[in-house]
Amino acid sequence: MGSKNISQDQAITIVCLLLIIAISILIRAQYVVEGGDFLLRYDPYYHYRMAETIVEEGHRPEWDYMAYWPTGEPVNHPPFYHYFLAYTFRIFGGLVNNDLMMWCIYSCIIPVILVVILAFFTGKEIAGTLGGLFCALLFALSASIITRTVIGFADTDGFILVFSLLATFFWIKSLNSPRSLLYSALAGFSAFLFYLTWVGYWHMLFLLMGASLCYVVLHFFTEKEVDMSRAAVLLLAFLIPYSFCDNFIIEGVILTGILVFYLFSIYMKKWQHIVALLVVVLCVYFLYSEGLLTLPLRSSGYAEASVEEKGIFYPYVGPFISQRQEVTPEYLLKSLATTLVLAPLGFYLLLSKKDEKSYALFIFLALYAAGGTVLVFQGARFLLILSVPVLLSSSIALPFIWKKVAKGSPGRKTVALCIIVFLFVPMYVTAEKANDQGSPIDDRWQEVLGWIEENTPEDSVIIADWGYGYWIESIAHRKSIMNGKHYDLSWRLLKFGMILATENEEIAVKEVYGFDTISEVEKVRHFPAGDKGTELKELEISPFALEQQDAYIVVDSRTALVFDIVSEFGTWDYTTGRGESVPLYGGTPIGTVLQPHWKQYVYNTFLSQIVVYEAQGEYHSYLLEKNSILPTEGTIYVKEGKPYFLKREEGYGGVTWFYSDSLMIFIPSDALDVMMVRLFFFNGEGLEYFELAADFGTVKVYKIHREPQENLNEDIVVIKDEWHPT
Repeated sequence: MGSKNISQDQAITIVCLLLIIAISILIRAQYVVEGGDFLLRYDPYYHYRMAETIVEEGHRPEWDYMAYWPTGEPVNHPPFYHYFLAYTFRIFGGLVNNDLMMWCIYSCIIPVILVVILAFFTGKEIAGTLGGLFCALLFALSASIITRTVIGFADTDGFILVFSLLATFFWIKSLNSPRSLLYSALAGFSAFLFYLTWVGYWHMLFLLMGASLCYVVLHFFTEKEVDMSRAAVLLLAFLIPYSFCDNFIIEGVILTGILVFYLFSIYMKKWQHIVALLVVVLCVYFLYSEGLLTLPLRSSGYAEASVEEKGIFYPYVGPFISQRQEVTPEYLLKSLATTLVLAPLGFYLLLSKKDEKSYALFIFLALYAAGGTVLVFQGARFLLILSVPVLLSSSIALPFIWKKVAKGSPGRKTVALCIIVFLFVPMYVTAEKANDQGSPIDDRWQEVLGWIEENTPEDSVIIADWGYGYWIESIAHRKSIMNGKHYDLSWRLLKFGMILATENEEIAVKEVYGFDTISEVEKVRHFPAGDKGTELKELEISPFALEQQDAYIVVDSRTALVFDIVSEFGTWDYTTGRGESVPLYGGTPIGTVLQPHWKQYVYNTFLSQIVVYEAQGEYHSYLLEKNSILPTEGTIYVKEGKPYFLKREEGYGGVTWFYSDSLMIFIPSDALDVMMVRLFFFNGEGLEYFELAADFGTVKVYKIHREPQENLNEDIVVIKDEWHPT
C-alpha cells in the first residue's frame, strides 16, 4: 500500500510539473502566437550570425571583419550559446523548414523547460516536493524572468538561469550527502559551463567560493572541524577545464596533478584536511594570477557618459543602453511582485530551523541576494541575478504558508488555496505584461535591410548608429562600423557623430573616406597632447571605407530622437569630456481635436507644446505658450510620397516635421543646417556628396560619393504658409 501511495504522489508531481512547463511556455509565447518571425531586441542577431557561420563553416571565425570595419573585432564572446544554436539546428532544423532564424526564435523554449525542471529540483532540495513545485511555478511566472526569456529573445539569459540553478542545486546537494565531494565538483563544473555562456560568470564563481568558505567556518563552530575539502574540489573542478579551455596547458596539467595528489591523500586517509587547505590556497593564488579576482572591478559599469583615463575623456554609451536602465522601487515591484514579501519570510524560516544545513542555505541565499542587489545598481538586466535567490527563498515561504493554514479541516485548505492564489495573481498580471514584446525590426526596417542586401555591392560598408550594427551584419549581410558589442567603440562614435552634427558636408565626407592631413583633423575637435593625442588623431584621420569601397549611411527617426547624444559625441572634446549637444525634440501625443474645418494634433516636448493643424491636406504647426499660439518657421510633411515644406518668413523657434499623429519632431532654428537635419528631414536637398538612394519614410539610405556631384537629390517642394486657424 505504501508503495502505491508513493507512486501516486510521484505521478501527481509529474503531472503538476508538466502543467507548469506548459504554462511557462504559453505565457512566453505571445510574440510567436501573433506571428512574430524576427528576433526580439538587438543582441540575438549577433548570436544568429555566429550560429549561421558555424552551420556553414563548422566553427566561428577568430576575427570578424563584418563588424567594426575596417579593423574588425576578435570573436571572444563565450561560445556555448552559438554552438547550442548551431548544433540543435542541425538536429531539429527540419521542424522549422530548415530556417535558422525561426529555429533561433523557437529554441528559446529549451532553456525555459530546463529552468522550470531545475527550479523544481532545487526547490525540492530546500523545501520538499511542494516547495519544488512552488519554486518551478515562481520561475514560470516571475516577470523578472519572463522579460529575459520570452520566446523570440534568443540571448544567453535562459542559460544564465540554467547554470545558476544547476550550480546552486549541486552546491546544496553537497551539504549533507555522502557524495559531497562529487556534488561539489559538479557545482564547480557548472560554474565552468557558466563561463562558457556569459562574461558575467564570475558572480556565480565568487558566490560558490564565498558560501563554501563560510560553510567551513560554520562547520567548525558546529563540529569543531576544519574541512576545506568541498571548497578545494569545487575550485579544481572549475579551474582545470577553464585552464585547458583558455589554452593554459601548463597550468591545467599542474592543477590536474594537484587533484590527483589530493584524491590520493583522501584514499590514504592521511593529511587530507591539510592538503585541502593547500589546494584552496593554490587555487586562490591561481585566480589572482590570472586576474579573475579583479573581474568584478573591471566589469563594473559607469553611470556617467564619459570615462576618464589619465586625463583623457572618452565617451561611454552605458547610460544609454536599455539593459542599463535604472531599477527603481516601482520597477522592482513590477518585476518581483509578491516575492518581495515572501522572500524575507523564507530567510526567517531558514534561521528559525537552527540546524547546520539551514544556516548554510541562509548564508548561500543571503550572499546571493547581496551580490544580486549590488549588480542591480548597474542596470535592469542584472535583476535576473537577484531574482534567483528571491524566488528560491520565496519557495521556502509558500509551503510553510500552505501547511500552516491548511492544517486541519477541509475548509482551512480552501482558505490556504485562496491565499496562495492571491499571492500568485499579481505575479500572473505582471507576467502577462512582461510577455507583451515586439521586435524592433518593424516592416519598414525589414524593407531597408532587404534593400541594402539586394542593391549595394557585397563589400560595401554601411554606416549607421551603433544599435543597428547587428541587423546590418546579420540580415543585410554587409559590413558595419560598430555594433552593440562596444568593441573599440569610442572613436567610431565620435566620427559617426561628426558626420551628422557638422554643418560642413566636406568634413562629413572626410570622416567617411579619410582626411588628408593631421592639420585638418585638428580643426574637427580638441585632442590631448602627447603620444596619446597623436594616436587619437590617427584614428580620426582614418577612413571607414577603403579605396574602391562604396559607403552608405542610414539615418532614421530614432537617430533623430537621440540626436542630442549623437551631436554631443560628434563634437566631443577629449580634454574636457564634453561636446555641444544639439537636441531635436520628439513630441509625445497628448490629444487630437476634431473641428469643422481642420483636425488638431497636440504634442508635448521638452521645449513646449506643439500644435499641428491638418487642413485641406496640408499641415501647419504652432508653438503653444501661455494660452497663445505662435507660428513656427514652417512644417515638413509627406503627401503622396513627396516631401513638402510649408515655410513661414516670420516664424518662431524652428521647423516641425510631421509624420503621423504618433510621430512628430521639432527642429530648433540653430539645428536646421546640421547634416542630420539636411539628410533626414530635407532629403539631402542641395548636397553634393550624399545621394538619397532609398527613402522608406522613417528610414533613409544615402550613397556617399567620393567626389562632388551635380543635382544629386530632388528639391523639396517649398510653399509659403499663410494659413491661420481663424
